[in-house]
Amino acid sequence: MIAEAYDADLENLFAPIHKESQARTVSHILVKIADFKNITDKEQKKMDDIDAALKEGKDFAEIAKEFSDDGSASQGGYLGYMDKNTSFVPEFLAKMMELKEGEVSEPTKTDYGYHIITVTSTSKEEIKQDDS
Repeated sequence: MIAEAYDADLENLFAPIHKESQARTVSHILVKIADFKNITDKEQKKMDDIDAALKEGKDFAEIAKEFSDDGSASQGGYLGYMDKNTSFVPEFLAKMMELKEGEVSEPTKTDYGYHIITVTSTSKEEIKQDDS
C-alpha cells in the first residue's frame, strides 16, 4: 500500500503538468568560508585543490569525500532527491536547477561558503530506485 502511494506520488512529479519541478538527485562539495572578505590561504588552497581534481577528471564523490566540509562528505557529497520546491538557500537552489544531468557548477557562494554542485540524475527510474 505504501509502495503504491509512493509510486503514484513519483508519477505525479514526472507528469507533464509537473515537468517544471525538474526532479533530480544532487551532490555537492562545500568549502566553508569564515570571512568572504578575507579568504584564508587554507580555504583558497582547498578551493584550488578541488578545481585541479575536477579538471583532472577525478570522481566527484571521491573529491567530496576528501575535501568537503559538509556532513554529506562521507556519502560523496550526495544530498538525494531535490526539485524546485526543496528548502535550500536560494543561491544553491537556483544553481542546482540550472544544471543538466552530469554537469558540475562553478563555485556557488552562499552564507555557508562555496558549493560545487552536480546533478547526478534526472531519471525517474534512478530516482525511484535510489529513494527506495
